[in-house]
Amino acid sequence: MADVLIVDEDPRIRTMLGWYLAVQGHEVRGAGSAAEALDAVAAQEPEVLILDTQLAGTDGHDLLSLLHAQCLAPEATVVVLTGCRSTDLMVRSWELGVSVHVTKPVDPEVVAEAVARHLAPRSLALTS
Repeated sequence: MADVLIVDEDPRIRTMLGWYLAVQGHEVRGAGSAAEALDAVAAQEPEVLILDTQLAGTDGHDLLSLLHAQCLAPEATVVVLTGCRSTDLMVRSWELGVSVHVTKPVDPEVVAEAVARHLAPRSLALTS
């Protein structure tokens, strides 16, 4: 399965998603801030980055831009968690390579399905 990094200030969301994804066989790590996320990605680049758009001090898009600028996790599947469904937000996300938007409140099953759907082409390529 995949190495997943969940970046969200809310420890309940990190715990809920982490548990749900771990039960499905993923290796899960968590970060509660952009600084923690940068350290975690620098230590080990995740295959999947689940990222809240609203982080204290910076937003998730700024964090994603910073990761790109530092060439960190360029191949990661990015799932954005957001409480906002604006067109501008979605366009900015896609410009940054976001694979999936999940609207809060977060349904862990929706996140797990998105992760599985976007990892499937990679696993097919590895077996070919």
